[in-house]
Amino acid sequence: MASAYANLTMVALEEDLVYVSHHFTHVLGWWRYIDDVLLLWTGTLSELTDFHDFLNTIDNDIKFTLTYSKKEIQFLDVLIRNVDNNLVTEVFVKPTDRNNILCYDSFHPRRMVESLPLSQLLRVRRIISEDVQLTPTLDSMVQKFEQRGYPRKLMRKLSDRVSGLARTDLLSKSNASNPTPKRIPFITSFCEESRDIVAIIKRHWSILEKLDECYDYLDA
Repeated sequence: MASAYANLTMVALEEDLVYVSHHFTHVLGWWRYIDDVLLLWTGTLSELTDFHDFLNTIDNDIKFTLTYSKKEIQFLDVLIRNVDNNLVTEVFVKPTDRNNILCYDSFHPRRMVESLPLSQLLRVRRIISEDVQLTPTLDSMVQKFEQRGYPRKLMRKLSDRVSGLARTDLLSKSNASNPTPKRIPFITSFCEESRDIVAIIKRHWSILEKLDECYDYLDA
């Protein structure tokens, strides 16, 4: 719930104070993810610092930090660089980054484990704007997965598949409808017995489906 409350707070702050400020006339673009903001500024450096000072007067409990550059800037997992007045994007990796990818032999649901490589390779394809950077970045991601036990053959197959996809297609919004699945979620902590628990629930699902009838009998 913390992220939801943070979003609600930031939306109210933006609509009531930020967007209507005279400082905002210098903002060419404003993108926010929860409490991280990326903006394109058309004013002077002095005007940018004035805007920053203004933001920090809005609420005593909300303070903004400022990082700016005319050459490159990092936002979440994206590194944005100014190359000949064109913005190019690359995958940003912290210098202290550790390989915490889910191990292939994890007891997490197999669907989660098996879908992770493709989702991460697709993320790389969406972020990389220059094709010359695509292959080395995909290779780096493949290596991380192989270090966590993922089959080399599988990773190479997925990498080849992703490298052949058009970035513009991946960035376009899908018009396909995604209806909410009719299912009852069973939430528990992952452990060595997780797969056995799933098997037991599936095996006795017919009993669980009759619970409503049992409640009706008890209410009577």
